[in-house]
Amino acid sequence: MLFVLGLLVINLGILKKNEPTLISKASAITQTPLLNIQSFEVEPNIINVEFINSNTSYLKTPQAYQGDILTADGPLSQIAYIKDNVINYEVQEGDTILAVAELFNISEDSIRWANDLDYDELYKGKIITVPPVTGVLHTIQTDESIEFLAHLYDVPVEAIYNVNRVAYDGVKIVIPNARPVPHYKEPTGYKGIQTQEYFIRPVRGFNWGRLHNNNAVDIAAVCETPVVAASDGVVVKEKHDGFNSGYGNYIIIEHMNGTKTLYAHNTENIVSVGDIVYQGEVIATLGNTGNVYGITGCHLHFEVQGAENPFVVK
Repeated sequence: MLFVLGLLVINLGILKKNEPTLISKASAITQTPLLNIQSFEVEPNIINVEFINSNTSYLKTPQAYQGDILTADGPLSQIAYIKDNVINYEVQEGDTILAVAELFNISEDSIRWANDLDYDELYKGKIITVPPVTGVLHTIQTDESIEFLAHLYDVPVEAIYNVNRVAYDGVKIVIPNARPVPHYKEPTGYKGIQTQEYFIRPVRGFNWGRLHNNNAVDIAAVCETPVVAASDGVVVKEKHDGFNSGYGNYIIIEHMNGTKTLYAHNTENIVSVGDIVYQGEVIATLGNTGNVYGITGCHLHFEVQGAENPFVVK
């Protein structure tokens, strides 16, 4: 019978009815690091899976080819499944989400999330997506980095690298031991001032435009003016109730392209670490906390880390 696991092609042995239980082992796989690239070509890797019993001369390695669909009528439950591929599975008569989850040794929720299932909506012949490990599937979007996804789903970067071979725009990767993240909130109120750059101006006010400390500019406005996220991202740091090295109350957001923005001197921070924010969403109110003095008064200290600050007046 033919089987396929994602990008890897696997040779599986066929078990005979009265033969003893067999143990499997897979030849070593050289893992390819994750790459943020636009396109790629890949030749299928062929992996030999050897079935060994007391008579070690008994080895069977029929081939399987890319594009085949796994079913439960083969020796799938009796092999050491090579868990680094997203696969398609054809539902069999009597299958439940629990039964399929147990077959592939992953959680029921992982199957529900991968197939957008609210209930046990399985029927014979239905093709479902099965992640290789417990977790969620994520489709890579333009400019998303693995580091951003690690923050987004609150998992270690290494965990994502360990179970994925490549990552590029449009491909689905596995985020192990993660849960689905909330959808971005629609922005409300002030949308920000759009520029030709990646970021919008985070507050309505007077931009002094002078570059200073840590690639920053100051934008002055009335205290309590809403401060918005300059671009989509995830909150990676939030500090309040202290001088905080002169920043006062501040927030750092990591964005999908790997850059970070810092918003300092806030009266109040509205978001918390781990929150997903949408470009134009209110994250704080303008203030004068921390090291604030002189003509600027209430203002936003806005830093860009990893790119040019687009609000520097040249």
